Amino acid sequence: MKIIPSVQNEYGKLKQVVVSQPDSEKVIKMLSPKGRLVTVYAVHEHKNLVDVLLKYGVEVIKLDNSKCESFTHVFVRDPFMVLGNTLFLNKVAENRVDEWHAMNDVMLAAGREHLYGYNSRTDGGDVIIHNGDIFVGRGGCHTAEQSIQTLTNIFAKRCNVIPVDLNIKPASYVYHRKKQHLDCVFNPISKNQAIVYADGLAQESLAEIREAFDVIKVSKKEQAELAVNVLSLGNKVIVSQKRHTRLNSELKRQGFTVEEIEFDTFVNGLGAFRCATCPIIRDR
Repeated sequence: MKIIPSVQNEYGKLKQVVVSQPDSEKVIKMLSPKGRLVTVYAVHEHKNLVDVLLKYGVEVIKLDNSKCESFTHVFVRDPFMVLGNTLFLNKVAENRVDEWHAMNDVMLAAGREHLYGYNSRTDGGDVIIHNGDIFVGRGGCHTAEQSIQTLTNIFAKRCNVIPVDLNIKPASYVYHRKKQHLDCVFNPISKNQAIVYADGLAQESLAEIREAFDVIKVSKKEQAELAVNVLSLGNKVIVSQKRHTRLNSELKRQGFTVEEIEFDTFVNGLGAFRCATCPIIRDR
């Protein structure tokens, strides 16, 4: 099977996506704040996400993660991302290298002409494509400055690469401020709308985003529960956490269909719906 990656934005009709399922046959070291092992819950929540994807006709590619030692393999957006017609293999921490091997079949199907391997640290959660623009989070602990320059060189004649400065001051977050990805504070859901945690962005970057998008704000508490990290399926359909009733009501008011499911286990592991999926093909 030949795969031609194609992703031009975050909200076009999702056609094909990669996920990495939690393994029910081994203990997943994903702990709740109270230290409770939650393997069964993780499997159930992930199945609910996959069921929603299938409901909307998305082809779901499930990776073989049997050799991955860390639970972080479920956050498949970190080591992989598609920009335009290229599948990027992002440089990740050493304990996550096994996750590349799980992607072998997809890489082979895409072919060398559609692959790019990074030499500097990058996480897909820090990179957001918006048609002619690519936003890259800067100031966190996941993506190196060199990666921004690399993307600028690659897309020089096709896209504007725009650094977005994160605000990681302690007062802006409930916890884990240095571990925030860009998609935990900024997430476009249409051509001119984005969910934004304003205090998570430096003032100049926030002003630029407000100029380009109609902003749907989330609170500090909602951000701590990763409310920004929704997944757009296209045609104004969004997967969002069930507990975020205020945000979901606002999205519905603005004409979106919201698929509400529980994903608490993954949020405790510092990822939500965008983190747990890697779109391979979207319609424009």
